[in-house]
Amino acid sequence: MNKIYKRAGRRITGVPLALALLLLCFVLVLSAGAQPEENGEKKAWLPPADQEAINHKVQEVRQEKEILLSRKAEGLYDEEAETELQSLLLTLGTLENAYTRYSTTLGSTAVASEGAGEGDIKEKELLQRKPPYTLSTYDETQNRYEIADQRLKTVTSTLNALEGMKGKLQDGVAQAEERKNRLARSSEASPLEFRRLEVELEIARINQAIQKINFDDSTKKKKTYEEKKKNLADAVEKVRSNLEYDEADRKEHNDHLDEQTTLVRKNVEELQKARDKIRADLLRSQGVQNSVRTEKDRLIAEAKTAELEAQFRLNQAAIELNEQKLTFLDETRKIWNIRYDLIKGALSSEKLWEIRSTVTERLKELENSFQVKQNAFVASQADLLAAQKELEKAELPQISASLRNRINSLSKMTEIITESVSGTFNLLRQYNRLQAEMNSEFNTLRIAEKVTSYGKDRFLSVWNTTLWSGEGFNVTVAKVVLAVLLFGMAFLFSGRITDFLSRKILVRFGMDSSVAQAVRKIIFYILMATFLLSALDLIGIPLTAFAFLGGALAIGIGFGAQNIFNNLISGFILMFSKPIKMNDIIEVDGLYATVQEIGSRATLVKTFDNIDVLVPNSYFLNNKIINWTHTDQKMRVKVTVGVSYGSDVREVERLLYKAVNEHTRVLKNPEPFVLFREFGTNSLDFIIYFWIDMAVASTVKVPSDIRYRLVALFADAGITIAFPQMDVHLDSATPLAFRMQGAAEETREATPEE
Repeated sequence: MNKIYKRAGRRITGVPLALALLLLCFVLVLSAGAQPEENGEKKAWLPPADQEAINHKVQEVRQEKEILLSRKAEGLYDEEAETELQSLLLTLGTLENAYTRYSTTLGSTAVASEGAGEGDIKEKELLQRKPPYTLSTYDETQNRYEIADQRLKTVTSTLNALEGMKGKLQDGVAQAEERKNRLARSSEASPLEFRRLEVELEIARINQAIQKINFDDSTKKKKTYEEKKKNLADAVEKVRSNLEYDEADRKEHNDHLDEQTTLVRKNVEELQKARDKIRADLLRSQGVQNSVRTEKDRLIAEAKTAELEAQFRLNQAAIELNEQKLTFLDETRKIWNIRYDLIKGALSSEKLWEIRSTVTERLKELENSFQVKQNAFVASQADLLAAQKELEKAELPQISASLRNRINSLSKMTEIITESVSGTFNLLRQYNRLQAEMNSEFNTLRIAEKVTSYGKDRFLSVWNTTLWSGEGFNVTVAKVVLAVLLFGMAFLFSGRITDFLSRKILVRFGMDSSVAQAVRKIIFYILMATFLLSALDLIGIPLTAFAFLGGALAIGIGFGAQNIFNNLISGFILMFSKPIKMNDIIEVDGLYATVQEIGSRATLVKTFDNIDVLVPNSYFLNNKIINWTHTDQKMRVKVTVGVSYGSDVREVERLLYKAVNEHTRVLKNPEPFVLFREFGTNSLDFIIYFWIDMAVASTVKVPSDIRYRLVALFADAGITIAFPQMDVHLDSATPLAFRMQGAAEETREATPEE
């Protein structure tokens, strides 16, 4: 330490006695951070044990910063030392923050330990209640179990994160200590730099201590919540097994829901009255906004209108929230009564199935509503952020006041949306509980007992009914059902096997997508036929059983199914001859589309409007089809423009080349070229031709971009884009006669003299 501070003296010039005393204090502060040695070995670093020790360390850090700042103000450091001093001051600030976080961590741990007792007492009272139990007790027990389960998941997640931080913090301490020791061994060590490394080491150790406190606290919490969850799980099962119908509990809960419903209805009435007033104020403000003349008054009126619009949306959201509450309260009452009817055993099997179906549908609706509310929350946050930015830029006090009121309304809107989500989640939880309780009632054995022997016999008689028979075979309902099931399995396995084989063939032989698709369909039909024949043989249905179906099939093909087979054969021709391929851009009867899939009966194309169109395969062989990308993806596009007479045509040519060459989607090869088309009636007409790659560009979007660019370039160059016009020249040897004529005279027939 003496060696280091001797070198420090070399950077201080003209130090008076008072400054020497300050230096002594600084040395004492530095020495306070050093670890005492005992028997030649350093003691292990320990963090402050209590809040008093932490406050003492924070005070020491602040004093050290004050000393360093005073020395800097007196000009005791050269330029290099001032850079090191600034770095040290920043590190000391980080150390102060680290001790503050350490203090907060110790305090929060102590508060959490003290506050845990109240919940334990309530849970103990709950577990000590004697059976039988009411439905309210059951819900309370379930609520506490779900809370314990959620807290256990949170603590477990926190522990995993802290465990991952442990190794990094240990490495950080080791690296900081290595840097400090390496500088201490250096003969050119700077005292300020050495002190900074000491502070960094202390910061790393404090962070490690914070991690250890949090880890130990989370470990204790995990054990506590695991025990709570186990006890509450046993309690839930105990209460469920000893539930008993209690009319008083049922009535008390319904009365409480009725009271809440009355209050909510009053709130809706008050909100509707307030909405009418806000609407009137909003209409009045919009009228003022339309009538103001000065810019200042316009800005104030717009801010006031935006404020009232936010209030109106807030009022509407509050009305919708209360209407949702009314709906949810009504559903809660129904759920409560159904659950008690389950306990009482007052519901028939048919009623249970009906309720179960309704509950399932309602659960889907509530889950979907979460997404809607989430989108509304995001939109509200965006509006709030925009209003806050406007407030930062506002200059007039009236606008600032309106913006603050608007921000307040938007903040309340966010709270309303959050409350709506909470209410939806609570109802969802009630429906889930009802569904779980209903599922326990659907016992397979109880349902099977209601199936009478007569019903069984009737079912078996229908199951074994003979549909048709012949020499050596007998086709029954059971065999047909089994054949249908086997056919479905054959369809599934044929598709899987076809996909696997087609991938192998495509890779092995390098086939393009069209041929590979044709091979895939052929393999699929072969496998389907094989599996179908095997399935028929497996269940004992010979092919002779379908002899009459073969004749009907032949007649159908001859008369009604010829178009189907025509399209089927045309599809294979398209796949192998490849006049069109997948992803080709084609024109069919003026319709531009991209080929998506060549199927066995029809080809699927998608228009540029994202509309899927099915075109019969035979149409492509019998009609004229334009394939814009048959050989490659390049296409020539043109843009026509007319400029007024008197324009500099060479400048027009240069600007046309510039607009095209600037566009990133225009190909450089082949090169664009410009043609002076003709001297038009109203303009000098030019055409520029250029090429684009259809794989990455659009024949509509690129010309549009170039036209936008030409408008800007021509405007900058003073070139006018021509428009249709007509000049009328009157050449008469005698003066022209004009006469004013009234409407009544127009209907009168003209005389010969006239």
